[in-house]
Amino acid sequence: MSTIFRNGFAACLLIAVAVNAPSGSLQATESPVQIAPDDPAMTAAIEAARETLPLFWAAMETSSGAANFSLKVAVPTKDGPPEHIWMNAPRRLESGRFSGIVGNEPLAAAIRYGAPYEFSAADITDWLFIRDGLIEGGYTIRVLLDHMDADEAEALRVQLAPERDL
Repeated sequence: MSTIFRNGFAACLLIAVAVNAPSGSLQATESPVQIAPDDPAMTAAIEAARETLPLFWAAMETSSGAANFSLKVAVPTKDGPPEHIWMNAPRRLESGRFSGIVGNEPLAAAIRYGAPYEFSAADITDWLFIRDGLIEGGYTIRVLLDHMDADEAEALRVQLAPERDL
């Protein structure tokens, strides 16, 4: 069985347009990509995203010129592996958990686009924000480029900032 990942193309379009629109008024329209749950490249991307998550929180907590913060979260499904969905406007809760606004129309998960969703740190599988017009983070997006239409992948590739180390 495959795990459903959202490609980054529509998420980036959403982010680019969201700069000029009220929060929560846009919906990403994209084609999901199914990847084997044990895919080595995706597993490595998720590990890299989790290891560099402090960069995300640091940018969010400072006036670093960054905007449009999103976390990708593994959301349980009724039958099968989780669906990985972008959560917009993420925040830390006093309970130690996190919340965000569902940024994709789920295919299998029992949540709704635009609804608030609460999750744990263990559910986070990627992160991104925009700084200087480029996408920072987006580790799983980089893996999905190989599964996208060549023109779509190239249009997205030029929007990705170089990967950063801690």
